[in-house]
Amino acid sequence: LKRDGSMVTPVLFPDGSFKFKTKKKFGTNEALAAQPLGDVHASWILTLLIAGLTPTFEFTSPRFPIVVIYEKDELTLLHVRENKSGRYLTQEELESLNSPFPLVDNLKDQFLGKGIPADLVSWDLLKKAAEEQTGIEGWVIQFKSGQMVKLKTIWYTNLHHAVTFVRCRD
Repeated sequence: LKRDGSMVTPVLFPDGSFKFKTKKKFGTNEALAAQPLGDVHASWILTLLIAGLTPTFEFTSPRFPIVVIYEKDELTLLHVRENKSGRYLTQEELESLNSPFPLVDNLKDQFLGKGIPADLVSWDLLKKAAEEQTGIEGWVIQFKSGQMVKLKTIWYTNLHHAVTFVRCRD
């Protein structure tokens, strides 16, 4: 499930501390707001970082609404990546980490058709869901190669354009 927030990752500093950053930089409002949530479970995050793993989170907050409104500040664990190889941990490996943060919902089973092998998801079902579902941004589809793409719902895209591309005077 694609959450409608800001992607943040912790970065290990030489003094043994970490700070969150967005894709753009340290010090964004979202990265600063995510820091106290990460600090609550700093030992878990530091254990991963020191082991050469980078956890990536989605920070959602009612203070930073985009389209979907969330009730509280939250860090949701999206994935963990090995720094040297670039490999993303599997769903089973993620679950074995006993994250103190909620794991992003893996909705693969929602899109499996009858008789389709568990590792194949139907494009027709994905397309239909993107056209019909409301209240969510969409999904991140990860291929066996590790490559990821976003599939956003029509509902979200229409609202996002209405919010993002309207000038103040409009």
